[in-house]
Amino acid sequence: MDKIAFLGLALCFYGCSKPTAAGDAGSTDPKASAGTGAPVALIAECEGTGPGAGLACDNLGDGYLKGTSATPKDSALAAKYYLKACDKGTNLGCRHLAALYADGAGVKQDRTQAIAYYTKACDTGLMLACDDLGDLYAKGIGGPAEPAKAIPHYQRACDNNFGMSCGHLAVLYLEGRGVPKDPKQAIALYEKGCLGDSPLSCDDLGDVYAKGTGVPVDRTKAKLNYQRACNAKLSLGCDHLAALK
Repeated sequence: MDKIAFLGLALCFYGCSKPTAAGDAGSTDPKASAGTGAPVALIAECEGTGPGAGLACDNLGDGYLKGTSATPKDSALAAKYYLKACDKGTNLGCRHLAALYADGAGVKQDRTQAIAYYTKACDTGLMLACDDLGDLYAKGIGGPAEPAKAIPHYQRACDNNFGMSCGHLAVLYLEGRGVPKDPKQAIALYEKGCLGDSPLSCDDLGDVYAKGTGVPVDRTKAKLNYQRACNAKLSLGCDHLAALK
């Protein structure tokens, strides 16, 4: 199956399949699902060895996790398809499976497994998974909060120009969680995130100056950063800018 045809099939999976028969709503058998609305060709692609197999499995996992007109909502079956995707080298599948283990959705909650699958996705270059791993430690998802362990994962993603991670790392420096408090370092990280792909970092930097968190209050710098966030279509930045005037 060529790439264009496959992408069309994946899109059709979410919007043009026939509704699942009511009597099969609880089915967790892929073959049974294929007979009640799930696209047979997408399942066949997932089970195959072609270049689109992993993405097909991940798409099926998304469908079963969220529930669609083509598939019943079944997080356990979603986990099985995400595992197939991950095993076939699709890092999004690894990330999605890690999230299920972190939350205990469709699988028994297992922080060790969550860390392993997030790490696998992160190591293949998916910076969003590196950020997720930082969140797991910083927020204590599935276990105790360990902000010091979050730092290298946020730093790795930030170093690879994933702006949201720069912002997350800035919070730890600003609050002194896992590292000594360092407002200057926090501002530098917020600035890097803001200049990258994270308008939320611009807004957070505006907050730092508006509230005087670790630095003197500076309304001019607060307005500048709220404006940058607003210009990047972040409504929160626009709201903060309006409130400050």
